[in-house]
Amino acid sequence: MLFFLLLICAGSYLCTPVWGQFVFTSPSDPEDALEIPPLGGVLSPTLRDDQLEMFLESTGDIWRATRGFTTIPFKEAFRVSGISTTGFVEERPFLSPDGLRIYFTRRAAGEARKREIYYASRPDLKTPFGQAVSLGPDGGFPFEGVVGSLTGDELTIYLEAFPKPDGKQIPDQTDIAVATRSSVGNRFGAWRYLDEVNTQDLETGPYVTRDGHTLFFSRLKRGLPSVILSATRSSTTVPFSPPVLVKGVNVANSSSRDPFVVHPGARMFFVYDQAIVFSDRILDATYRIDPVRAIPGREFRIPIGMDTLEKDATFFRFDLYFDPLAFVWLGALPNERLGQVMISAALSTPAIVSVTYQAAVPLRGQGEKEEVLNLKFSATQTTPPGQRDYGFVGETSLNGIPLSESPTSFVNILEKPTHPPTSRWVVR
Repeated sequence: MLFFLLLICAGSYLCTPVWGQFVFTSPSDPEDALEIPPLGGVLSPTLRDDQLEMFLESTGDIWRATRGFTTIPFKEAFRVSGISTTGFVEERPFLSPDGLRIYFTRRAAGEARKREIYYASRPDLKTPFGQAVSLGPDGGFPFEGVVGSLTGDELTIYLEAFPKPDGKQIPDQTDIAVATRSSVGNRFGAWRYLDEVNTQDLETGPYVTRDGHTLFFSRLKRGLPSVILSATRSSTTVPFSPPVLVKGVNVANSSSRDPFVVHPGARMFFVYDQAIVFSDRILDATYRIDPVRAIPGREFRIPIGMDTLEKDATFFRFDLYFDPLAFVWLGALPNERLGQVMISAALSTPAIVSVTYQAAVPLRGQGEKEEVLNLKFSATQTTPPGQRDYGFVGETSLNGIPLSESPTSFVNILEKPTHPPTSRWVVR
């Protein structure tokens, strides 16, 4: 199935269909995200992975909102006195992956354009942030801009910058820029523009995924509402692809900006017509299982596969039921090509194995059938010949996003070996 770009034909936006990877639901009602926003307006939401704490900018200060469950909206935001000051303007917060460091820019109150990147840390999620520390950037042209986001290792920062590096300023011009450092705690070095995504229009609010492979940002053509785009790349050593509009979050005659995608990709928070809203990711993906054969007293494997068009599928979660009288659970073996960041596979009941697996590299996507991992069992010596069902139970998810109901299948217990037990397909 091909997803096509949301077409906006006003001005110079091209009405050209493209392959679109990112599809979201329409924006939520503002009250479903933050019931009582600050009176001065909202910018740049950033959240913890559990979505229970959110920071944002309002009237040159950093604000914080919390909630007890993701099924209810944030009630109200409050000014963070520890890092918001009266003599300076604090802008565009961004949380580290563990939620223990917050990055932002600070400038002198008034008309000052020069900014510095700051961060503050806390020992745990219940403790206020400590004193803010400057992180540059050092070298090159003075930095006049704001923080966008950081990669997962916190060594590359994406920025929204105002002037051009030749020293000539274009009124109200903004572009995407980056700066790097050698280790967390060090200051950032000289910044540079990200030429492959910048245009003569205004590029703002960059959000980069933790692996540095996908960039979301806003683009504003003067006289038109801002829209959210995405650009991807296969590694951090190559340029980003030409940006495309993100489907679902851009609505005609409305402005969408400041995207923040909750890791690992399930939900986008953003500013929609001056209010914070969210949209949930829609995936074209289905877990796949097939019949296998087994011999009593011998090990066999159940391959867990996936059919998907998505190109960032790395985080898998499912529960698989089986016949505990016929099968003995042995363990899980990830696809060698995918590697692993983490894997948890254990019995939650005698008849259900619960699996959470994060791959080091994503599936190929674009509709290819790929094996995610193999679940290892052995058939008991006393299992008589015949079919034994197995299948998914409860909610399956990909990148934290629930998927539609997945299929069941069966193990065909043979009376004696005819050939080595195999699955119907195996990707090597």
